[in-house]
Amino acid sequence: MNENISNTKLITEGDILSKIWAPLLKKLFAVGGGLVRIKLEESISQYSQSEKQLQYVEVKNIKAFKIDIRFLYDFNGNEYDVGAGEVSREVIDEAKVLHDKSMLLREGKDVLDGLLNTVIPEDDAKNAIGLTIQIKGLCAPVISVFLTSTGIYVAKPMLKIDFPSSLLGVHDFHKSMINIFHFARLLENNAKLYEAVRQSF
Repeated sequence: MNENISNTKLITEGDILSKIWAPLLKKLFAVGGGLVRIKLEESISQYSQSEKQLQYVEVKNIKAFKIDIRFLYDFNGNEYDVGAGEVSREVIDEAKVLHDKSMLLREGKDVLDGLLNTVIPEDDAKNAIGLTIQIKGLCAPVISVFLTSTGIYVAKPMLKIDFPSSLLGVHDFHKSMINIFHFARLLENNAKLYEAVRQSF
């Protein structure tokens, strides 16, 4: 994609998502049995929406954040969020990066709360994490949000995925491939927590 467009300012967030990241992620989840579905473009989590309404009970038509990528587990006609992502171009201002990160941290907390409040027996609570990925062009750090034993939410950088920008960087892509598979497994683990409850009914 970069070779065909000499002016990188013409590359959109949609280009980065649809031509680079989405095909790879969809293949990963297909290999994992299709337990996780990806919803692209801006959409709102049902759980985040209900939580936002609880905070602003006197405000009509309040809307939660629209998220670029939602990683979902589907059951009985409902979507359950197991992760979230935001996408930006490489050439962006710092204010957008910080805004995306703060939005993702809140969304990661909602993913975790959705798991804890919906399905998780107490013994399994330690396995639940809110997963977020902040895609910036060819680079994507993954941040986890988890709940400590004292009830404090903690966000922690977990891993980083870097696509090579040319053939010269392909040999360094090995670590990123390991990280991509690890990220996919973690999302699938969140989905399995929902699936375990479904199978218990």
